[in-house]
Amino acid sequence: MQEKSLGEPTYILDTSAIRSLSGKLLEAGKTKGLDIAVSPISFSELFRHLGSDDGKKIGFDSLGQVLKLKHARILPDSYSRTVKAFDPESDATDEVARFVESTLDMLGYATLPPEHAELQERVRGGLLLAAGQAREHHQMQKASFRQMVHHIADYLSHLFPPEGLRQLPDELFVAASSGPVLRSSWEVAGRSELSSDVEIRMWIRNTYFSTSYLIARTRDYMLKAGKPGASLAIDLNDSEDAGICAHLSLTEKSILVTGDRGTVRALQEASERLARLLNAHSLSPGPVWPAARVRTTDEFIEDVKRP
Repeated sequence: MQEKSLGEPTYILDTSAIRSLSGKLLEAGKTKGLDIAVSPISFSELFRHLGSDDGKKIGFDSLGQVLKLKHARILPDSYSRTVKAFDPESDATDEVARFVESTLDMLGYATLPPEHAELQERVRGGLLLAAGQAREHHQMQKASFRQMVHHIADYLSHLFPPEGLRQLPDELFVAASSGPVLRSSWEVAGRSELSSDVEIRMWIRNTYFSTSYLIARTRDYMLKAGKPGASLAIDLNDSEDAGICAHLSLTEKSILVTGDRGTVRALQEASERLARLLNAHSLSPGPVWPAARVRTTDEFIEDVKRP
């Protein structure tokens, strides 16, 4: 697994950013010394289109969209780092990154010269099978996201009147990120007893931004619906950024790069809220890095091109 450079912030590209950035620009950023990283979630979102029948189909003659990830550092699994503290057997942090890196290597063998046709056919068959599995996992991920949104919407509707949704209290976001209240899969990870202060700080440190994103996007869906109980027009594409935001930690220099305006807004709000909370309270999750945690794709391009 590739190592992180020291001292500099990590730019984590979401799927929208990856699609709009060229491999040449990513290579230039890497040469410049920028720490450019990609979540396994983004890799899966791109790779699942290999051999698919949808409008974003990727063929073996157009692998550049995926292979450009070779210019970025592959991040470990974001959820495992928190869950493994309560269920060590669930730790898949390094394995996930290694799987992505090995699959990228295999993609390089998918376009061998004609004299290696037999090997190429076997490699392509394995890659198509893996891409099909990625599509199945993607559907489960979206279903889980929909379930979480409805769970949060029910939670918010019982706590606040419709007019109160626009100004949710800052403390709510910290309280929600202090334990697995939003993800049923985390409730079984050894958390049947009361958490210690150390454990609570760890949850806040690792889940504040992902929890803030989930609550903010759910609030947006509820406001758009207009009235309590109305059907929510959930954008299932938000499920990727919900997962990618889990890579952002309060104590690490990490910035999400995205072209999604909803994600920019949600993370800007989370950063501004964090500044207010630090002024008003002591979160004590560790040495908090107070910088804004989101950059637009255009801002990132400026960073790469700046002398």
